[in-house]
Amino acid sequence: MLQGQWQDLVFGFYAPWSNSVDGWTYVLMHSKSPRNYWHINDPNLDKLLEAQRKEADATKRRDILRQIWQMEMDNIWRIPPPMTYAFGAHSARLHGVLPTDYIDPRAYGNALWEVAWVDK
Repeated sequence: MLQGQWQDLVFGFYAPWSNSVDGWTYVLMHSKSPRNYWHINDPNLDKLLEAQRKEADATKRRDILRQIWQMEMDNIWRIPPPMTYAFGAHSARLHGVLPTDYIDPRAYGNALWEVAWVDK
């Protein structure tokens, strides 16, 4: 596991343990999160990250998440890595996942397979 020894060598995004919005925001960006590999430390961002965790109203939470996204675009804390374009094909009997979900399971995690099923 990355321990943060290389201050100038963090590149890209790491998949969170869950495929939730919270997994891609709070878990990866909060200054006190152990998975904040980029050493992001912004008190205003922390407030928004904490607020999105507590907000039950979907519209208000969406607005908070938009503010988080805008802060990330304004500050460029992380550099997204280049990604290859790929096509996926699957049986019509497979349900609950998109073709891109299983092209590279290392990139998307096993959590997606928890909701997949095959009929007949």
